[in-house]
Amino acid sequence: MHRSYQSFWPGNLLNIPAIQKTPPWLIIVIVVFAVGCAFGIWQAAEIARLKPKGADIRPLWYLNVIGASTTITVSILAMVFVLKEIRDKMKMLETWNEELEDKVEASVEALLQSEEKLKRSRLITIYSLAAACEARDTDTGDHIHRIRFYCEALARKMGLSEDLVQELSHFSTLHDIGKVHIPDRILLKPGKLTDEEWEIMKTHTVKGERILAGGEEFRTGMQIARWHHENWDGSGYPDGLKGEYIPISARIVKLADVLDALLMSRCYRPIPFTLEQAAETVVAMKGKELDPDVVEAFEHLFQQNAFKKIREDLPLLLKGIPLADILSPDEG
Repeated sequence: MHRSYQSFWPGNLLNIPAIQKTPPWLIIVIVVFAVGCAFGIWQAAEIARLKPKGADIRPLWYLNVIGASTTITVSILAMVFVLKEIRDKMKMLETWNEELEDKVEASVEALLQSEEKLKRSRLITIYSLAAACEARDTDTGDHIHRIRFYCEALARKMGLSEDLVQELSHFSTLHDIGKVHIPDRILLKPGKLTDEEWEIMKTHTVKGERILAGGEEFRTGMQIARWHHENWDGSGYPDGLKGEYIPISARIVKLADVLDALLMSRCYRPIPFTLEQAAETVVAMKGKELDPDVVEAFEHLFQQNAFKKIREDLPLLLKGIPLADILSPDEG
């Protein structure tokens, strides 16, 4: 008797295969229809209890039962189908979202590839311009490459952002790009320039800026080309900028340019300075021609032989060996 009672316990109805295969919405309709019938019967019973004596209420009784059950069932059916429609729309939205995510991911990947191609194209342009400058001035070749790595070491030592470090490294090679507009009789003159020739030579700064003008991506290069001959104390050219009004990129290139120029022979100085002599001269320019912060970074790197290593290992650097691998960890 106990087993028979348990077998028909409502919870066990879910184990019946027929019920398991029945759609949930159909079960809901059946249950609601039964409830509607019960509600109609109750209403009919109330009518019978309250009916006037001798009145025939059978038609009303039938209509009440049918009406109540039908109304409730139709309402539930409508709700079920609305819910089903909402569920279908939700599935469609999920599908659209997945498709949209795939498209966005593909677009982002394409954009990243395009940006990478743009960076490569920009670097090719930069080094092509640098090569054009190098072709006219025999002193320019290794000079621009050494300056590139001097600037990278100085910028990192000063804690500049990696983006600016890379821009300095690349655009510093174009600091004298404006010299392509300087006549050979002046650019390649073996002796000292006249005052008039010197004024023409100084125009390479503004002419270099004009060559690089036309795109925000060359902004750092334009700043370097125009202002790498400005002095910290305001005595430089072409605009006489002073202190921090000079962009940090130009201030760093200024020191690197001065350092390498001291280490090269000139018509007025046939014997180049030693690295120690050049370092003393650079330090003496602190707060005058050169930014004190840049000079402090220079002093720290000089004590660790960074500039000596750059000069000695320049061929390796030009083959693509990272500067950090040439310098010790403290210097990179």
